[in-house]
Amino acid sequence: MPTYGLPQALPMPQKFLLLSAFSSSLVLLGLAPTALAQDIGADPLYGTANLEAGFLPDPHTVTVSPGGLDEVSGLGSSCIGYIAGDRPDYDLNYSADSAVLGIFVNSDIDTTLVVNDPRGNWHCNDDADSLTDANPGILFNTPLSGNYNIWVGTYRENAVSNATVLAITEYGEDEWASLSLGDSSIESIAVVDGIDFGDNSSIWANDGECDDPRFEGNGMAMPTSADDSRRDASDCLELYESGSIRLIGGFIDGIDFGDDTSTWANDGECDDPRFTGDGMASSLVESDLYHDASDCIALYQAGSIQLIVDAEDQTAGNVIRGSLAAGDETSDDNSYVDRYRFNGVAGGTAVVDLRSGNFDTYLTVRTPAGGELVNDDYENSFDRSLLTIDSLESGVYEVLVSSYSAGETGGYTLDIGTITAAPGTSILEYSGSLTSGDNEFADGEYYDSYVFEGAPGQRVTLDLRSDDFDTYLIVQSPAGENPKTMTPIALTIVRLLWKYRNLVCMKSMSLLMAALKPETTI
Repeated sequence: MPTYGLPQALPMPQKFLLLSAFSSSLVLLGLAPTALAQDIGADPLYGTANLEAGFLPDPHTVTVSPGGLDEVSGLGSSCIGYIAGDRPDYDLNYSADSAVLGIFVNSDIDTTLVVNDPRGNWHCNDDADSLTDANPGILFNTPLSGNYNIWVGTYRENAVSNATVLAITEYGEDEWASLSLGDSSIESIAVVDGIDFGDNSSIWANDGECDDPRFEGNGMAMPTSADDSRRDASDCLELYESGSIRLIGGFIDGIDFGDDTSTWANDGECDDPRFTGDGMASSLVESDLYHDASDCIALYQAGSIQLIVDAEDQTAGNVIRGSLAAGDETSDDNSYVDRYRFNGVAGGTAVVDLRSGNFDTYLTVRTPAGGELVNDDYENSFDRSLLTIDSLESGVYEVLVSSYSAGETGGYTLDIGTITAAPGTSILEYSGSLTSGDNEFADGEYYDSYVFEGAPGQRVTLDLRSDDFDTYLIVQSPAGENPKTMTPIALTIVRLLWKYRNLVCMKSMSLLMAALKPETTI
């Protein structure tokens, strides 16, 4: 998992004091990350076409908004222009035979085309010889069966189009210019912050909800359809300007602020660790990535916080930012589904945490042996599902992200962490109970204390659990500081599973601690 303020070294092993005051189980384990296998390309913004050779009507068309902030020259010598690289504009699942496959664009501006084929090869074009007005196209003479990820870019950064159509056809390239693409032109009502809101041609226009699937937030209709992309302009524009919705993938300077599902949302401080500045909370945890949008937006616009350089890229460890959208795979109950995988090691523990402010989350984990674990509402919260899997078996685990109700869409975060007792890891485990006669804080809370040794560069995890009361945890640094006042170096040595608090209380407890080797990182 990503870390912030990583220390270079400490001069010698240090002792940390743990104070507890509740009936609980406290676990301190070395956290070892595992790589996540994911299909190339994220969920497509404008949907997915499932076509077989000989499909009708031909051409198959979809209206898109081209361009983005990501320059594509690094993909190959023929690649040029700007796309929204975090997710494809469109996906094509194609069953080939002897027919050719053409993908081209018709637009009122200078566009470019980027395609990733089923073998993972990149294909780019700026201007197709058979097309006019600087429109791009790519012809596959012997197309492969499988998934094609498609981006429609712009030749110039920040260019805006009022009418761009992506076409998929089995006609030869010399016939593309003469093909009828239907009435795909859209007279845009408004373009704000570089977002083309389109027109009001949706049957759901002017109903007070945004039906455009390019957006997410509390003002969204549920479910949405790709057919309504750029066709509910008045509703979406009003909700966007009020802050009730945001463009998926970022709407302020390309930053995706996420939702407000953090416990600390709307408290006037930004708790998202991707940011820094005077408006930040004094202690941060990675579970709040993307989940304190309103606070962070207000402070960002006021100039009180700034995005840490490359912070969006740094979140690509265990924290995944995804979205359920029309065109995704569906389950038996017609809920949209995204799939992820991680490797488990026998005897370890995995924690899988799904959060969304846009839909009622539903989490499924399938084990290597074929078992299935599910969680709907973690701690009675509709916007969070969490599974802790103890005593892992070795092998590949599959994680299914979906919604409780059919057709729900929107953004989410998925955090997959694995805890292993690797060689060089020391484990300490305690059980106890808080009773009268124990040490007391000034306000009368009982507590027990424990000590463990740390060494330069170590990472540790503390897990305190109790079925008898609301657990509360304190960690004091070697200098006697608690996490609210510890230096950034000390803060990175101890990673709590809860937001850092000033005090911690335990009553009846079990404590497990493991310190990692110095070269091991979270």
